[in-house]
Amino acid sequence: IYNQENRWRGNTRERITRPNAIECCKLELMTIHLRPELEELIKQDIQRGAYQTVDEYVEHAVFMLHEQEAWLAEHQSEITAKIQAGYDAAQRGELIDSDQVRSALEDRKRLWLAGKRQR
Repeated sequence: IYNQENRWRGNTRERITRPNAIECCKLELMTIHLRPELEELIKQDIQRGAYQTVDEYVEHAVFMLHEQEAWLAEHQSEITAKIQAGYDAAQRGELIDSDQVRSALEDRKRLWLAGKRQR
């Protein structure tokens, strides 16, 4: 009997098989009910070829969501502090208008894209 372990790196998964690691294993199946529109989205993504099965798709989706939730939990105090600092600045009237925000975001995006092209 083989123990199979899946590990995700970025958007790819490697499957590691270890012979004789477990003598007996029992899988518990979970039934998940999805709205038809979500089922259709999954089917479309599978047809594009990135995933072979619904199980593979759901495994990846759950892993990504778990990683996101873990990151948010790990950075919760930092996020809360930044929100509070922004709120406090707004209360003091230290605001910038939407055109300045858009311009600053466009500049950041341009720099980010330039950095990606150089790699």
